[in-house]
Amino acid sequence: MPSGYSRRTVIAGAVGGLGVLGTGTLAYRSYDRRHHVRLQPLALRNESDDEVSVTVAVSGNRHSREETLVVSPGDRERFEYRWRKVADEYTIEARYDDHSLTLDAATITERLEDSGWGSDDACVTIVVTADGSLDSRVSPPDDC
Repeated sequence: MPSGYSRRTVIAGAVGGLGVLGTGTLAYRSYDRRHHVRLQPLALRNESDDEVSVTVAVSGNRHSREETLVVSPGDRERFEYRWRKVADEYTIEARYDDHSLTLDAATITERLEDSGWGSDDACVTIVVTADGSLDSRVSPPDDC
């Protein structure tokens, strides 16, 4: 042990260093997951006058799924899958006729208020607009 330092000083310094390391690790993990989302829910809304068939593919690091939904005019259908419980950097791709829409996790979190540290919950609705194009709405799950 170096001279001039008591055992308590050395132990306190080691504990303080471990505390700083733990806090830094926690902050980095939260920052690293800033684009992770839980889709609560992922839905499809038809605002056109025709029945539509839209294929939606959701892919993440651990889960992927593709599903085609047929939605009547004015109706809304939900996609149910594990992304409600598991946060990941999901990418959503929707295809309808000649239209396509891609939303990545960074885009979704940018459109959420108070996001940016750690995983967020997002309500994402793919919308077939009145003119037949594809659009999206992103909001906190409380606003769904």
